[in-house]
Amino acid sequence: MKIKNLILVLIAVFGSFLLSCNPSQKNVEFNEQKGSVSINTDSLLIKDIVAGIISKGDTIITDTTWQTSNQGDSLLTFEKPNYLRIIQKYTRAEENSKWFQVRTKIENLSGKPITIDYVIPFKSQSISSKIPYERYLSESQLTWNYSGIWHKPVERESYSFAGFSDPTGEAALVIGFDDMSDAVYTLDVDMNNKSINSIMAKCNREGIDLKPNEKLQISDLVLKPAKSLTATLKEYGRIVTENMGRSDADVIDGWCSWYYYYGTLDYNDLVANMDAIQELGLADEVDVMQIDAGWYNLTKEQEEENWKIRGDWLNDHGFKFPMGMEKVADKIKEEGFIPGIWTAPFLADKESNVYKEHPEYFVHRNNNQTTGFDLSNPKTLDYVERVFDKLANKDGYEYFKIDFLGAGMFQGSKYNERKTTVVSFRKGMKLIRETVGEDSYILACGAPLAHCIGIVDGARVGHDIATHWVREDQPELINGFGGHGVQMAANQVIMRQWMNRIFWHNDPDGIITRDYKIDRRGEHPPMAEEDAKLWARLTWFVGGMGFYSENIPELAERSPERFQLMKSALPANKVSPDLVDWYKDPKVSILKSDGDPVMIGIFNLSEEATRIEIPAKKLGLSNEWKFRERLNNETFAGSGEIVKFPELPAHGGRIWILE
Repeated sequence: MKIKNLILVLIAVFGSFLLSCNPSQKNVEFNEQKGSVSINTDSLLIKDIVAGIISKGDTIITDTTWQTSNQGDSLLTFEKPNYLRIIQKYTRAEENSKWFQVRTKIENLSGKPITIDYVIPFKSQSISSKIPYERYLSESQLTWNYSGIWHKPVERESYSFAGFSDPTGEAALVIGFDDMSDAVYTLDVDMNNKSINSIMAKCNREGIDLKPNEKLQISDLVLKPAKSLTATLKEYGRIVTENMGRSDADVIDGWCSWYYYYGTLDYNDLVANMDAIQELGLADEVDVMQIDAGWYNLTKEQEEENWKIRGDWLNDHGFKFPMGMEKVADKIKEEGFIPGIWTAPFLADKESNVYKEHPEYFVHRNNNQTTGFDLSNPKTLDYVERVFDKLANKDGYEYFKIDFLGAGMFQGSKYNERKTTVVSFRKGMKLIRETVGEDSYILACGAPLAHCIGIVDGARVGHDIATHWVREDQPELINGFGGHGVQMAANQVIMRQWMNRIFWHNDPDGIITRDYKIDRRGEHPPMAEEDAKLWARLTWFVGGMGFYSENIPELAERSPERFQLMKSALPANKVSPDLVDWYKDPKVSILKSDGDPVMIGIFNLSEEATRIEIPAKKLGLSNEWKFRERLNNETFAGSGEIVKFPELPAHGGRIWILE
């Protein structure tokens, strides 16, 4: 894509880049005459590293007018006199750490503002390793966008970090930023069949001017070559939480109205489900009764146009809950549950009263039915605070599912153009946390995940679940995966499993298993048997949050077997499993839970049956083993260096318990 009138200030840092396993070895060698850097070990080679900025205006490439200097073993200065200075420091993240860290500062040396669209701390078009990286793990910005393993040529942006591995998990590389609290950070990756063509790391400054003599330091870029992609991602996560914080809340389970009622839940439905949960022996597994979208509709007509008044979160005494939301919360507490409620706190429809009465609260976008709150505006924040003060401190809700959080990242005309969108977003998120209190549980959904770290207790990590495998109109949406169904939801849950209990508690989404069609704001087909069993197995095995999302009394009566399948998913596995570094087929994943007993979960998201054969040492097994499947009690045993699992059907999942 051509970018008109952009200044690309590129500081060529030519050399080789090999990370050392010996922390005492001199890492950085700088040739002042050539402006070159080399960092050496024996596992990874990165050449022709480039850094710089992108700014509106002309394009300027580093040349002999740039002055370079080495101020010590690792501090490098690149200066365009009377224009810009960029300082980069190459160090270990910590003493004796195998993580490498690049710290980047820029300073305006001119007498006028310089518009900064992007800071580019790292760019290379020559990257190789002893064992070629043939797999690329990309991360998306929002909950429901694709995160997954690429095994074919692709040019794709990854948010916050990128991961690389070979197919059998013998070599890995993780590169990412260590703090996403001030800006959107991305990595542009170009992959071929056998290796990485290029990586460019960027910090999006959104065109904010750097004033004369002003300095800016962006978040540090960290990277590490290693053997295990999963283990290195978890290390990366801990580096991030040291800067951004993390929740220490206990995991929470419950019931959510959405995936059966789809916005039609009323008071009688709520009471019927609470009664059934107690009568059918589910109360020990259900902490929260969470009311999802639709509670704010005041009339039947609004119910029929459900998505037209989002934003009016101060509505009360609607036709489905005429006693008011405070009394509904009281009833939930009386029954022994925690009251939970859904909002989309940063989003509004243009037909909502809050938008009509206060257009100044919003980021204005052309030709869109929905818009996002301008979180740089103090008046907008006052409204957000009033909403959550009512729901938490007046009405008594203690669990908050906050959805469509991506609306808080909408671009457009804003009240304060000097703040990045991320800074304003996190201010809004922190305001919600301060208003509802530390003891309340916040679940982020539809969220820019990286920017929620340290504020929320749980996060939805996948696409919306549905009763179909893939959408009929999107059988192959991206990288071989279909849209909005069991397949995509399961893939996202697996690919983001490393985040569980590091950033927050992962929420795989609602537990649904029904084998009959329902008509609630549209038809929802019955769930195929293998799909339902895969989803029940997976939501249990990953050891995150778990929320039933069925009409409990109806499911128990109409389909006792599917009721028992749903019931099997809670309480969740107590030992969070790890994704095994085995990436031969991106649609077939293996996870291992190292508790007592050891368990191996295998999930086939493809359209064909498969047989998994994997070295026993890759699973940490001895040369003899015997397994029993958790749900169907099938057994198999074997010995030798290779574990040959029984055939796994298309859409199939199995949890093998080591005996």
